[in-house]
Amino acid sequence: MYSTLNEVVTIGRSILNSTLLPEITTRRWMKPHTFSSRLTYSVGAPWEITRFQLPNSTEIVDMYTKTGDVPGYASFLVLIPAWDMGWTVLSAGVQPSTGIAILSNQIADVLLPAVATAAREEASKNFAGEYKSSLSNITISTSLDLPGLGVTSWFANNTNILTSPSGAPSVRLYPTGLTRALTNGDQEISFRAVYENPKAPRVGGVFSQECFSWAQVDLTTYGSVGLDEFVFVVDKNGNARSVRPRAYRDELRRGGAIARAICEEGGGC
Repeated sequence: MYSTLNEVVTIGRSILNSTLLPEITTRRWMKPHTFSSRLTYSVGAPWEITRFQLPNSTEIVDMYTKTGDVPGYASFLVLIPAWDMGWTVLSAGVQPSTGIAILSNQIADVLLPAVATAAREEASKNFAGEYKSSLSNITISTSLDLPGLGVTSWFANNTNILTSPSGAPSVRLYPTGLTRALTNGDQEISFRAVYENPKAPRVGGVFSQECFSWAQVDLTTYGSVGLDEFVFVVDKNGNARSVRPRAYRDELRRGGAIARAICEEGGGC
């Protein structure tokens, strides 16, 4: 019934960091239980879940919110588990819920695109560049209007994977959330690839299989390993050292990308 802004923020951080509950319990908790008549609104326990589409992008942001009201007072907690962030608003007055809605709308419209831009810039610095081995090379970049990391060039054993039967013209990599610490202080980060042909004919209609990539994980395997499995090795600062497309049994070292980023920041080179 009575709380402060700092206390609500502390609760929100404890949920995002799983300090009071195991991570697996938190992940199960932060899911819809049912839906509403509004396409962008779902119901959890106790979450009111709103979906926000970033401007000029296909990316969707799921916001898990909880409102609280007594006469003259209102509170609003917003958590974005996928981005590990959120905010809290407390309001008082004649129509406190209206004030919370207006302020939170402004926060979402300004903050979410800004965070997406910052994340893309950080991903570009940490992961973009050319990766090479004695047999293969891969070029990875980011895009202004697409989420994840894009594979813009990929040759393995002199075969262009982007035009081969095992690949696709468009390959994008998305983090799975799985990580493993290495003994030398580095860390392995797991990604999954989504293979698509943007120019392929679309069936259209409500039962179109567009955005069906969630059902294609491990759809094609080689040697019992999914062709969509990628593992990056990053240093303590988050900069990628290498990448392994696991089905290809090859590790490609990153070359030149870190040095170019440093040169660009310093205005030299």
